[in-house]
Amino acid sequence: MKPRHAILLPTRSDSGRRAFSLIEIMVSVSLLAFIIVGLLAMLFQVQRAFRAGTAQADIMEGGRATMALLVRDLQEMAPCNYEFVTNCVITASQGAAITVQDIPTGSQRTNFFQNIALLSRFNDEWMGTTYRVSNAVSGVGVLYRFAVSRFHEPLPSANFDAISNVSHAVTFDASQVDSRFSRVLDGVVSLTITVLDTNGQVYFDNNPIPASLVPPQATDSRGYINANIHIIQPDFFGFRSNGLPAYVDIELAVLEPSTLVKFRAQEDIGRQQALDYLQRQVGRTHVFRQRVAIRPSATQVSSLY
Repeated sequence: MKPRHAILLPTRSDSGRRAFSLIEIMVSVSLLAFIIVGLLAMLFQVQRAFRAGTAQADIMEGGRATMALLVRDLQEMAPCNYEFVTNCVITASQGAAITVQDIPTGSQRTNFFQNIALLSRFNDEWMGTTYRVSNAVSGVGVLYRFAVSRFHEPLPSANFDAISNVSHAVTFDASQVDSRFSRVLDGVVSLTITVLDTNGQVYFDNNPIPASLVPPQATDSRGYINANIHIIQPDFFGFRSNGLPAYVDIELAVLEPSTLVKFRAQEDIGRQQALDYLQRQVGRTHVFRQRVAIRPSATQVSSLY
């Protein structure tokens, strides 16, 4: 008798099993790719926001620290009360480029640099301080600080010599290559220092003029107006003897670190390329402003014009 071979017929459960079609696989891969691209874009935006926040925090910290240092030194400004000895002088930075930056509204912002040297007194010690911007031939420089000090001498003649030496050291004798200059802040786009009178008005050009042009009560014993204040707009402000400004306005503009790196790369290519790049970076330039009140002095007078 021949053996019977079982014939296996497909069951209902087996007939329901089938593989994914090519179209289904392509749709799944496309959806997965779309999700990955969305996640990568989100990650990129988060990283960009994080880096921007970190850069802003760094530049805000550096800018605020520099402004605090400037404000502290300016608030301690004091008159020496010796004739022909300079208390404070503000000049334009030599060799620094005057630059412009385009503002989205269609106007332009002008950037330039000024240096300041001043006398201050701490108890029995006279101190001279200079702030100077250097290496700004392409519009972005480095802010340096230089300070010297002398003790108050009991003898008038010796004290006069000590104060004169301090004044000359920071106003005329300080050399840019002096190792005593300390680096304060890099990426400085602009530093302007404006002096104001007791009425909060900017000093006019009052290079000593004959008394016949002003009321008699406005002149000093030699017949000159504000003889201890020498102003040549817009770059030079000088105060000597017992002359001091009542207020000082400071404006400091600084580039973001990442933008500064790109600017230096453009500067390596050429000065004009760096200037063109800087002109478009107003959105990456942070501006700090503050008005500093100088300690009251009997010699501070209102503008006479």
